[in-house]
Amino acid sequence: MRVQERTSGGFTLLELIVVLALLAVVAGVTTSNLAGFVRGRAADEECRRLVALLEYARSSAISRSARTTVWVELANGEYGITDEGTGGPNTTHQIADRLQLGATDADNQPAEGRIEILVWPDGEYDARNPLEIAILEGDVATWRVRWNATRFRYEATTEETDAN
Repeated sequence: MRVQERTSGGFTLLELIVVLALLAVVAGVTTSNLAGFVRGRAADEECRRLVALLEYARSSAISRSARTTVWVELANGEYGITDEGTGGPNTTHQIADRLQLGATDADNQPAEGRIEILVWPDGEYDARNPLEIAILEGDVATWRVRWNATRFRYEATTEETDAN
């Protein structure tokens, strides 16, 4: 008796179900990991935009020989730049909906309301400027814009504030 060989090149239903189940598991794991990545990217981008605005304010103050102010409204999450040379707000930004701003003033106390970072015409930051601006996701500060140790510029960091 002759055994009939299978010549079909297709897959069985069971093989297809196993492959689809594996793809569903991989997609689920990837999606949950990407959600955390996207959440963290929003705070990262906001922090870097704020640092760039501070650097722009310093350059603007030097090039125009005029005092420049970066202002931050902590309550509504807006920040921008004003320079004495033009008088009005040059730039205004709104942080992402799920983010909040917090700040520590020059006396290392929590700041409230509107804070201002003054840059003098020689490019020096005012000594009364806030020490740190925090980008918060919920109640957790994920990124910070902090005056560096020399107080020459602001830098982005994810580190906690040192206790003094």
